[in-house]
Amino acid sequence: MYVDLQFFELFSVVLPSFFVLYFVVLDLSGNNITNLDWFAQSVFPELRVFNIPDNQIAVLPDHAFITSPEIYLVDLSNNLLTNITSRQMDNMTSVK
Repeated sequence: MYVDLQFFELFSVVLPSFFVLYFVVLDLSGNNITNLDWFAQSVFPELRVFNIPDNQIAVLPDHAFITSPEIYLVDLSNNLLTNITSRQMDNMTSVK
């Protein structure tokens, strides 16, 4: 399932857990999201592409993508990030 929530001026995201089981692409481009704690605490078993550029994210939580075993593309461009560590990218063996 492709979920397009681009430019909705979202500050945070709350998604029902049963719903995210079917996400393959999640696009949150151009919102006002400041953190990914909600993402790190959710399970996205089928998610392959996560687009979240042009937001206000300054820090990634440790193990941010560990509950998304199929993920291979994450777009974090044009956020406020200054540093990304391997600990934050655990489980991502193939990143584009």
